[in-house]
Amino acid sequence: MRKIGRIEGIFKVIKIEYLNTLILFVALLSTGSVLVWILKYKELLSYEEKATLFIIIFFIFVYFAVLYVIHFLISGAGEKTTYVFCLCRFIIDQAIVSLFVYYGGGYSSSFALGYLVVTVLSAVVLGLYGALAVATTASIFYLYVSFVSGANMSHYWLDIGYRIVPIYFTAVATGLLADAFVKYAARISELNKELEDRSNKLSTALEMLKKSERELIEAERGRLATDITESIAHHIRNPITSIGGMARIIHKKLKEGKKLEDVGKYTKAIVEECANLNIMLNNVLKLTEKEMNLAVYSINAVLKQTIPVFKTRCSERNIEIVTHFDKENPLVLVDKKKFTDAIDNIVENAISAMPDGGKLTISTKETESMGKKMVNISISDTGKGIPPEMIEDVFKPFVVAEAGKAGLGLPITKHIVEMHKGTINVKSTLGKGTTIDIYLPLCFPEKKVQPKPLK
Repeated sequence: MRKIGRIEGIFKVIKIEYLNTLILFVALLSTGSVLVWILKYKELLSYEEKATLFIIIFFIFVYFAVLYVIHFLISGAGEKTTYVFCLCRFIIDQAIVSLFVYYGGGYSSSFALGYLVVTVLSAVVLGLYGALAVATTASIFYLYVSFVSGANMSHYWLDIGYRIVPIYFTAVATGLLADAFVKYAARISELNKELEDRSNKLSTALEMLKKSERELIEAERGRLATDITESIAHHIRNPITSIGGMARIIHKKLKEGKKLEDVGKYTKAIVEECANLNIMLNNVLKLTEKEMNLAVYSINAVLKQTIPVFKTRCSERNIEIVTHFDKENPLVLVDKKKFTDAIDNIVENAISAMPDGGKLTISTKETESMGKKMVNISISDTGKGIPPEMIEDVFKPFVVAEAGKAGLGLPITKHIVEMHKGTINVKSTLGKGTTIDIYLPLCFPEKKVQPKPLK
C-alpha cells in the first residue's frame, strides 16, 4: 500500500477547502483588527505610519490573492512542493505579524499573539518540524522588531523571553498532537479502505454464492423433475398395463360372443387401478401446491385434534400413544389442513413400521435455531427403523412405495413443512425406531396472541 505523505494525510483528515477557509478567516480577522486598531489609536501614529500601514494592508490582500493562485497552480505537484509552499507561506505570515507588531507598539504590542496563531496553524499543516521552523522564524522576527522598536535588552530580556517560550511550547505541543492525529487518521483511512475492499470482495463472493445457489436450486429442481417424471412413468406403467390387459380381455370376449360371467372381476380390478392412479396423481399435484390458507393456531391443539384419528388403528396393532406437549402452548402460523396432512403422513409411516406393536411418541417443545425462536414437533416410533443407506433418500419421491401413498408421503410432508418456512429431519436406528423432527417458526413469540379456535 502506498505511503501517505504528511500534507496529503492532513488534507485527508481536514478538507483543504475548510483549512484554507480557516486560515483566510484568521488572516482577515487579524487584518481587520489592525484596521480597527489604527482607527481607534490614530492619534498615536504619524501620517507616514498610517499611510505605510494602509499600503501594507493593501499588499496583504494582494498577497492572499497571489497565494490562492499559486496554490491552484501547484495542486498535484507533489508532497515536497506543497510542503515547501506551505512553509514559505507561514514564514511570510510571521513577517506580516512582525510588521503589525512593529507599528503596534513594539515588543509589548498585543499583535504579538499573532505569532502563536500562525504557529498553531503551521503545526496543523506541517507537523512538529515545520512548526518549529515557523516558531524559530517568529522568534527571530520578534527579537528584531523588539530591538528596532527601542527595547532595552538589559531591562526587557526576561519579558521578551517569556513571550518567545510560549511560541515554542505551542509549536511542540500542537505539532506532536497534529502528527499523532494524522498518523492515526491515516491508519484509520487505510483500515477503512481495507475494510471497503474486503466488503466489496465479500459482496462479490455473496453474489457469486447466490448465483451458485440459484443454479444449484435450478439444477436440483431439474433433477427432481426428471426423477419424478421417471418414477411416475415407472409406477403408472403397471396399472395402465393391467387396465389395458383387462380391457383387451373384455373386448376379446365380447368380440367372440362369449359369456362374460367373470366380467365383474375385471371391471372391479380396473376401478381399483384407476383409483390408485387417481390417488397417485393427486399426491403428485400436492408436491407442486403453493397456495396456503394461513392462520394462527396452537400447535398443541392441532396435534390433539389429529391424534384421535389414529387411535383405532393403534389399538388394533397394540401401539401405545404417548404425548409430551410444551406447557407454554406454542403458537404457529400454519395452513391447518395441509399441516394436518403432513402429520398424518408421518404417523401413518410410524404405524406401518410397528406391525407387532410398540410406542408412538408425539411431543412439542419451544427451542431456538439460527437465532430464531422455533417450536420442535417430534414424532417417534419404536419400529424396525430405516437402513442407514436410505436415510438421505427418504424424502425423495417413490423411494418407499406403499399402498395409497405410492411413496409420496414423506416428500409431500417435506414440501408442506418448507412452505411454512420450517425444516424437517429424520433420525433412525435399525431395530430401535425412527424419530422425525419438524421445526416451525413461533408466531409472535413476544406477544400474547389468541389462536384461532379449531373446528
